[in-house]
Amino acid sequence: DEFHAAPFIAAHGWYRQATAGLRNALEGLAVAGALAARNDVQRNAEWREGTYEPKFGNMVDLLHADARVSALEQRLGAGGLFGRDPDGVARDLYGRLSRYAHSAPGHTNVDIWSSNGPVWVKRGFREFWIDFCDTVAMCYVLGKIAWPDFALPEDAVPLFGAVSDRWHGLGEAAQFAYFPP
Repeated sequence: DEFHAAPFIAAHGWYRQATAGLRNALEGLAVAGALAARNDVQRNAEWREGTYEPKFGNMVDLLHADARVSALEQRLGAGGLFGRDPDGVARDLYGRLSRYAHSAPGHTNVDIWSSNGPVWVKRGFREFWIDFCDTVAMCYVLGKIAWPDFALPEDAVPLFGAVSDRWHGLGEAAQFAYFPP
């Protein structure tokens, strides 16, 4: 839902809400990926029932510890997608999105608009779109971890070559590691 709603919301000038929605998508796919990688049917059922509230950082730790993911991460180098110290792409991305979800100084609509609004701000939409593309790419990887037979849609292939430098230069390497030709 967030990937359909967020661009619409941002196009109408509500950049903070649109970007916060991306965090929801990232959290959900991180949980799905981590629980699927562990084949943790019990926790998955509890999560779906609303009786288990996993934390993003814990899910990323579980992903990083998974043997299959860890083998791919080693090919990506320091931090990779799910590492810690240095933080990988997933943790960095989550941190950026969280600034909007928590209305941190400089990351509110009023800060972006520099007025009352909602108003269209080219820079605001551009920043949202960069975060959108980065989040979609990461969610494709998380989807692949959760569902190993998942194939990257052909329309999404260029996405990994266009992810921002916030991916630590790992976009195409991640694509080839998780979606080999």
